[in-house]
Amino acid sequence: MRQFHQAPLQDEWAYLFLDGVSLRMRRASAGSGCTLLVAYGVRQDGTRQLLSFMRSQGESQTAWEGLLEDLYRRGLKGNNLLLIITYGCPGLAAAIETVYPRALYQR
Repeated sequence: MRQFHQAPLQDEWAYLFLDGVSLRMRRASAGSGCTLLVAYGVRQDGTRQLLSFMRSQGESQTAWEGLLEDLYRRGLKGNNLLLIITYGCPGLAAAIETVYPRALYQR
């Protein structure tokens, strides 16, 4: 798991799909939930790859900025991004504008 999250990324991705997935977790004491923030990259030739994921308590701007800054630090500078696709979470939109201000994104 550590190798996956520390692996360098090439700045070759044309499309970046970002989504938050709500998960229910069963624990001995009680059921609870968490959110998994997920980033998929798609190259121009259509090949895709899971780039990162992060467990979070929600989809705040701070949480999304953490994920996006990690992608940036690992090498995804956004120079080849044509489009960032999201589902319209306000915190995510603000995080994109902070980390990738020149990127186009579709809600």
